[in-house]
Amino acid sequence: MISMTELEDAGRVVLRAHRDWQRFEANRAIYQDKDKVVPIIMEATQKPKDAVEYAIDVLTRNCILSVNEGFLRERTEWTHQNNINVGDLEADRKLTFEQIADVKLATDAVAKAGGRVTIGNCKD
Repeated sequence: MISMTELEDAGRVVLRAHRDWQRFEANRAIYQDKDKVVPIIMEATQKPKDAVEYAIDVLTRNCILSVNEGFLRERTEWTHQNNINVGDLEADRKLTFEQIADVKLATDAVAKAGGRVTIGNCKD
């Protein structure tokens, strides 16, 4: 694992890279160390253990949480369009994939977090 000092020395937008790096680590922990994350999620959500475990099982079985960059163009564009379709976003504010996802930054953050991984069947 690379340290944040080394990441800062890379000259990137550190705050954003740090947040992405943390997300990768958190998502990977949900897949790999359920016993450790369940109490944390229970405290944060005030949900009972069985509900948290059920949610984690559904999310991880279906590879909902990204373990790497997580920006698949098709899925990202579908989600954005769905948000417009259901009224969560105004159609005149529709963004391009490139406006939504900074793939280069995410790729760099994954590299700094130790590189791409596959956990079970999950690889995005």
